[in-house]
Amino acid sequence: MSNQRKDSSKSLAHQRKMDILEIIEARETVSTLDLAQKFSVSIPTITRDLQELEEKGLILRIHGGATSIRGGGYEYPFITRENRNLDEKHRIATAAYETIHEGDSILLDVGTTILELAKLLKTMTKITVIVTSIPLAQAIAAQPGIELIMIGGKYRHSEYSLVGYLAELGLRSFHVDKAFIGAAGIHPEAGITEYSYEQAGTKRVLIEQAKQRIVLADHTKFGKIQLATVSPLSNIDTIITDRGLAAEEAEKFRQLNFNLLMV
Repeated sequence: MSNQRKDSSKSLAHQRKMDILEIIEARETVSTLDLAQKFSVSIPTITRDLQELEEKGLILRIHGGATSIRGGGYEYPFITRENRNLDEKHRIATAAYETIHEGDSILLDVGTTILELAKLLKTMTKITVIVTSIPLAQAIAAQPGIELIMIGGKYRHSEYSLVGYLAELGLRSFHVDKAFIGAAGIHPEAGITEYSYEQAGTKRVLIEQAKQRIVLADHTKFGKIQLATVSPLSNIDTIITDRGLAAEEAEKFRQLNFNLLMV
């Protein structure tokens, strides 16, 4: 088999696994036979796909099929969110990119929208970028003009990020111009919240160590309260979101003491 055919086969297999994951998330439980028929592949092939998804902590296999592992406060893993709402994420990231200037020092949080910003930074030089995310580091590493600093810590598999005491200690060694922060929930009273208490702790330090704090989040995060508190909105300077945010909802947030930018 040629290298081109091998690459094509790998791509199809990867897409099939992502499609399987979407089906399980929608239906909660699905049978191996149904999946084999839907994708026109053998039951052993589907069984291998399910085994790989389970090994990554994305599903739970049961007799004759698989079931979702999500609960009420479940955060979909990075790998399942990366290609969702890409147009909105790119617009948000582009608006954030326009706030960065040569010579800036910046902290980048984890998340798929922040990753889109990291990809745009490849065009810049003479900036210092500090990250706690492996995908973000990979996106920036090839640009020799960027001074890249990666903070260590406890590895959080679902988000490919570093969290915990060591990560927070490392972040406190720096004072930066801007921090770009993701959010699982944005609420007028509860402020910025996260699914993971460990990730929330890292985000709090990001906010503390920056002169300017900018949250990047699509409209679906507004009005939500998740498990762990990150910060009151009074500690945030700007939130950049997409135009999917309802006008009445946007008006509530505009009355608070930060800049709401809809792109």
